[in-house]
Amino acid sequence: MRDNIFNNLVKDEDSFTELLCNMFKYDYFRYVFFDYIGIDNREIFEYDTQYRTGNLQKNGRPDIVIFSEQDFIFIEIKVGDTPLTRNQPKGYIKELSYKKIEHKKLFFIIPRKYKFEQVLINRFIKYKINNISTEILYWEDFFEFLKKNSIFKINDFCAEYYNLIKNWYGYENNIFFNKENKKMDKLEIGKFVSRIDNLVNTIGDLLSKDGIKLNIQKILVNLVLIFLIKTILKYVGLVLGFLFGLKLER
Repeated sequence: MRDNIFNNLVKDEDSFTELLCNMFKYDYFRYVFFDYIGIDNREIFEYDTQYRTGNLQKNGRPDIVIFSEQDFIFIEIKVGDTPLTRNQPKGYIKELSYKKIEHKKLFFIIPRKYKFEQVLINRFIKYKINNISTEILYWEDFFEFLKKNSIFKINDFCAEYYNLIKNWYGYENNIFFNKENKKMDKLEIGKFVSRIDNLVNTIGDLLSKDGIKLNIQKILVNLVLIFLIKTILKYVGLVLGFLFGLKLER
């Protein structure tokens, strides 16, 4: 990967999101991003990266908010395989439902191999509200859109950002995501969590009807821990069995 001024500064989802928000200061970059998410009359829109929902604990805080007199848009960013929180996207949809405005949208921007995409789709369906549009966008497509609009020609910072995205999400490279994916693929945790998430949420809904409070997030974490412990013990047993067998042969 070529040297990049952002290499040691942008390492995770928080720093990645912060950089994207900082790039909005360049008008052309911001307009290209608006075009990517389907905003036509981009000059009338404003944006906020410090928006706080009415109930932060229950509804969360979207990474980016874009708005005009007739539109209100929440954007949530996922990098690598960062799991969904318990209230995503339910809290955002609920918060948008309070807005007395004509057009309301919620976007999640994720990698194409995001392990929790099916969980997200299931939750979109479950918490759907007719007058709120929900959509999944992909970083790989955003990279191609930046390339198509020659963002790297605007200035040095835009060129460096373009190369960072290329290293992370360019179809030819995808270095960051592939590296992180290898850690998850070995135990197939993503598929396991997706199935458990659906099961636990279903059980939680059934129990809540009877007035029983259920900490879904705690149960999900405990189930994942149990799965990891069982897997570790399995391999420890195999190693011990192998060593014991060698000892018997001697």
